[in-house]
Amino acid sequence: DPDAVDPSEVWRLDRSRHTLQLLLGAHLQHIARLPNLTGEMHKDVVVPEVLKLCLGCEDPAGQASLLTCFVEVFPDDFHLHTLEQVLAACAQVQWIVDLRQLLQNFMRRLAARVREVSAAAGHSKTSSALGRSLRSVAEASGH
Repeated sequence: DPDAVDPSEVWRLDRSRHTLQLLLGAHLQHIARLPNLTGEMHKDVVVPEVLKLCLGCEDPAGQASLLTCFVEVFPDDFHLHTLEQVLAACAQVQWIVDLRQLLQNFMRRLAARVREVSAAAGHSKTSSALGRSLRSVAEASGH
């Protein structure tokens, strides 16, 4: 069978994916910790480049891994300003990639951050409205 996969090749591919995930994760984490990284630099440089890499990846597991790592390592305040870009990229990943769990956790995290910031500023109405918006985006996404 020409489509049969040798089990030793599957192991090698999984090991390569894991190694790549560790390397990309370490690099993204390093970028996220740069002291001079601003929200504007994140939005204009980092997000477009990372999302381009993700969408250019032909391996569904690679796409999911890169998106997960990206969401986990950068601060919520940065994500709040790039939410539209990130969600647009999520809508473009390969259909086989299941992003439901990632998006649900991401939206919960952002909603919690919005509530925290709004409570500190005394704007609970804004917090609950934005929180509802974030939840509806998470629920409405096809992933």
